[in-house]
Amino acid sequence: MGGGPGEPGGVFTPFRPAGGVPGPASSRGKPQVFTQRIETLLDARSFYDNVYQDPDIPLRRRLAARGKADSVERMASDVPHSSIVEIGAGDGAMLVELASRGFGDSYHAIDVSQEAVNMLAKRDIPGLAEAAAFDGDNVPFDDRQFDLAMLNHVVEHLDNPRRLIHEAARVARHVVLQVPLEDTFWLGWDFKRSPGGHVNFYSPRSFRHLVQSCGLEALKQITVNPSLAVHRHRAGALGVSAFALKDLMLFTTRRMATRFAVYETAMLARANPKAQESI
Repeated sequence: MGGGPGEPGGVFTPFRPAGGVPGPASSRGKPQVFTQRIETLLDARSFYDNVYQDPDIPLRRRLAARGKADSVERMASDVPHSSIVEIGAGDGAMLVELASRGFGDSYHAIDVSQEAVNMLAKRDIPGLAEAAAFDGDNVPFDDRQFDLAMLNHVVEHLDNPRRLIHEAARVARHVVLQVPLEDTFWLGWDFKRSPGGHVNFYSPRSFRHLVQSCGLEALKQITVNPSLAVHRHRAGALGVSAFALKDLMLFTTRRMATRFAVYETAMLARANPKAQESI
C-alpha cells in the first residue's frame, strides 16, 4: 500500500480549491495563497516517483506490510475477500504479503505513482490481475466489483479524503482502512506537511468520525503498535525499547497511550444506505 510514517508511496492529490484557483486579477483577496498552497503540497506523481528512488524503501515497506496484513486479516477474515482491490498500492509490498498468506484469490492494484506501478507489475504476485496508475480521485472500476477494497496508510496523504473513501465503498462491499494515529500531544499547533507526505493527522475518534461522515458504517476498529521489526529498523536498540514501552502503554491505558505516542488504527467499514440518505 501507500505510505505511512517513514514509508511514503500512497495516493495524494494536490490542493484544489472549490471553483478553481483565482487568477492574478481576482478580487477574492490574495490569490497567491492558493498558488503557494499548491506548490507546497507538490505534484503527487513527481513526489512519489522520487520517493521510490530511495533504495531503503522496499525493505521498510516489506517490514511494515507484515503488521498491516495482520490487521487486514483481523478486520476482514470473516467477510468475503476473494476479490481485492488495493487503492494506493505503492510497490505492492502489501499484496505480496497477503498473497503469501493465501488471503484473497484475485488482486487489482492502483496507485497515483507510475514508478510504483512499474515496480509492482514486475513482482511475481500470484493472482494479480491488474496494476495501473490512476488520477488519485476516480477509481476506474465498476460499482461493487470487488469483495474488499483496501486503503492502507493512504488517507493521511489525501487533500480530499472523503472523495476516495466514497470511491472505495462504491467499488467494494467492504473496505479496510488503516492510518497512523499522529494527532498526539506532540503534534504542532500549526500545520506542517510531514516528510512522508502526510497532510491529515488523526486520533482513533477523529478517524472514525471521518469514515462515518462518508456514509459508511464502522463495523470494527482496532488500535495497534507497529511491529518490533519496524521499530528496530527505524531506531535500532532505542526502537526496541520504544516498542516495549508503547506496548505496555497500550495494554494499560489505551486512551492515554494514543495521546503520547504514534500508533496505527485499522477499521472495517461498509456503505450504510441510511447514513448516506441523511448526508
